[in-house]
Amino acid sequence: MRLSTLSIRNVRNFTTIDIPLAGNVVLLGENRVGESNLLFAIRWVLDPTLPDAARQLKLSDFWDGVVGR
Repeated sequence: MRLSTLSIRNVRNFTTIDIPLAGNVVLLGENRVGESNLLFAIRWVLDPTLPDAARQLKLSDFWDGVVGR
């Protein structure tokens, strides 16, 4: 399986994000801008070893439009 685009909507600090996945992709950023949240979203969908407890989404896992919680 090869993904060509990653699209995330309303997950944690992302309202909408579309990332083209052509060639090599490097993920970097300042602290607290969402690198871990991006990886969480990918893992939540693609990782079959993720425990059921981690798949139980909480209200805080959804973007609510509030900045600086």
